[in-house]
Amino acid sequence: MKEYFSHDYFSRNDPKILKLRMKLKWEGVGLYWALVEIAYEQGGGFPESNLKMIAFELRVKEEILKSVLNDFDLFYLRDGFYGSESLDKRINFRQGKSQTSKNNALSKWKSEINENNRLTRSERLAAARKKG
Repeated sequence: MKEYFSHDYFSRNDPKILKLRMKLKWEGVGLYWALVEIAYEQGGGFPESNLKMIAFELRVKEEILKSVLNDFDLFYLRDGFYGSESLDKRINFRQGKSQTSKNNALSKWKSEINENNRLTRSERLAAARKKG
């Protein structure tokens, strides 16, 4: 199943990304987005101990990967995990929207149950026939 997350359409001109492009060209930008995807897939971050494996997966030297992660203020390292402030904001926003949708659905469901409880059996059957 494909999942999507928001992406700033003007990110290629962000000063941090420009510095990355100056040093590592477009390969650096590709690695940046690959790392964002990996962090997203793993709930928002990944352990520093996985760098060798990630470098292998992305077919890049570990030193280049470390440069993308450490030299451009695009990622942070906390308690042995790499993450991204930008990705954290997107994940929190998405989770907020998801929770709001769940709350709205639950409220609608409870409202329908309450409405059905006020109806007589024959009124409930008539309403069900109209829906179905």
